[in-house]
Amino acid sequence: MANILHENVSKSQYALFCHVKRQKQLIPYDLKISDVMLTRKSNIKFLGIYIDQHLERDVHINRVKTKIAISIYVLKCIRKQIYIIDAKNLYHTVIYPYLSYAVEVWGAAKSLSYRNCTESPCSLY
Repeated sequence: MANILHENVSKSQYALFCHVKRQKQLIPYDLKISDVMLTRKSNIKFLGIYIDQHLERDVHINRVKTKIAISIYVLKCIRKQIYIIDAKNLYHTVIYPYLSYAVEVWGAAKSLSYRNCTESPCSLY
């Protein structure tokens, strides 16, 4: 029995990567798979990381900051009802995975971009 891979062409999209200065030199491409036109996106999600057409990380960092801010808000709302050890466990369950996954993205980012995301659970008290 052979493995058969089926692609979902309706969900497929593409991006052209270039330097900011060479963006005007790009020729628009029409890509088709099985007579279905693919849509061109300025940023795409690949393996959980958002990458824009200039290979900058701002889109990814802003999305992660939003998710972390929501989690921090929830922790602040329940901080009086839980012990500090439970707050640390929630931090390592809910917030820390966003910071540790694809850590290379954070390492190459501007230092001010992720300063608000690294609030520890102890500082919530």
